[in-house]
Amino acid sequence: MAIASLDVGEAAVIQLALEQNIETVCIDELKGRRAALAVGLKIVGSLGLLGKAKTLGLITEIKPYIEKAKLGGIFYDDNLIGNFLKSIGE
Repeated sequence: MAIASLDVGEAAVIQLALEQNIETVCIDELKGRRAALAVGLKIVGSLGLLGKAKTLGLITEIKPYIEKAKLGGIFYDDNLIGNFLKSIGE
């Protein structure tokens, strides 16, 4: 998959990671995830970052951040969110 066919932000993240020898990128969109994997990058999504932040004690709850993202137009599958929050103890 060509990086040129991606959203500008996703393409820039992948290109910068490759240039700077960064192993892991944060991308949520499936098309961007596939492109990152195709060039050998590891991926984490925004939920993964929130989970890590909670685990490290940087935040106490994830749900308010998810709600804020939804209000901003981000779509998350309700089952995914339910399972994720359950797995993180919320």
